[in-house]
Amino acid sequence: MSIDDRSPSPEDASADALDGAGAPRKGPEIIMPDAATQDALAAFEAVDAPPAPPWRPLRSIAMAFLLATVGAILWAVVVAISRYELGLIAIVVGLLAGTGAASGGRGRGAQVVGALAGAYGYFFGQILCFIALIILTGELANVDAPPPSPDEPAAAESAAAESSESKEAVWPKDGAEWILVIVVSIIGTFTTTFTSFSLVICAIAIYEGFRIPAAHG
Repeated sequence: MSIDDRSPSPEDASADALDGAGAPRKGPEIIMPDAATQDALAAFEAVDAPPAPPWRPLRSIAMAFLLATVGAILWAVVVAISRYELGLIAIVVGLLAGTGAASGGRGRGAQVVGALAGAYGYFFGQILCFIALIILTGELANVDAPPPSPDEPAAAESAAAESSESKEAVWPKDGAEWILVIVVSIIGTFTTTFTSFSLVICAIAIYEGFRIPAAHG
């Protein structure tokens, strides 16, 4: 075996780790950038990042309330087809309201618009659902009919039997009946909203309208 082929001994490795003065050799030196360089890098990154688009309030308001109206109408259509009020669809109304608000930009202003549009869509949808149910289940006859006289029990029993059997659609005949149906629907909406389940559904619709337009990051 030649001298060059032999493996370095531990003594040789220790000698290599020391400089000529017998002190440990220094490792690679890490140089940190100074404060001015760090500020310059931060400014460069800020310029390089695309700026957030400005919030357009008119577009945000218009789209939020438009989509909330569309959601409310779809909710009423589902109720008219099924003849059963599905409150969970109100969550979709909140999602549409939030999406419309986000179309004009994101941020706190858009979130407030989305929440207001979500509340509007919920109550407007409830009113439309009440109108649909009153018309399609024949309840308009009960709403529009005058109360029977207590002196005519037979007529009262007959009217009650007819109203219980009436399940066909009864449409308002004139503007006065339409106003009556709308007023009754508004009263019914605000009466039924303040129940535990309806309050939860309304709160979720408002929350979804508020959550979706939040700023990213």
